[in-house]
Amino acid sequence: TVGALSVTVGALSLKSTGPIIDTPLGKVLGWERKSRDGRWYQSWNGIPYAQPPVGKLRFMAPVPAQKWSGILNATGDTPMCLQQSPFPGTQSEDCLYLSVSRPKNGMKKLPVIVHVHGGGFQVGFFGPKESP
Repeated sequence: TVGALSVTVGALSLKSTGPIIDTPLGKVLGWERKSRDGRWYQSWNGIPYAQPPVGKLRFMAPVPAQKWSGILNATGDTPMCLQQSPFPGTQSEDCLYLSVSRPKNGMKKLPVIVHVHGGGFQVGFFGPKESP
């Protein structure tokens, strides 16, 4: 089983560099984005919740991610898991990442939504281009 990732609020940096949060594994740099209806929110894409399932870890239960030093850049896209897919984009076995979003001024505890994409466990993904 995979343990939950606890995200706590850290100091926010300048808008040009994005918000930084502290997690049990290390600091994470995110970005501010505008939703389709014009509301600002903060997002962190690509927070690892497990070690990459490659090599000896291939076809094994997920192994929790290890702590990192410095600040993890979570402002880009992460690859889709390998699949026969009609969707464009990079695919990789190294695809065990979380994306976390919250309202720009979301400093209080908020409800959590876990999005499991459709596709019948055969095809599908969720990424920034599909965000709110």
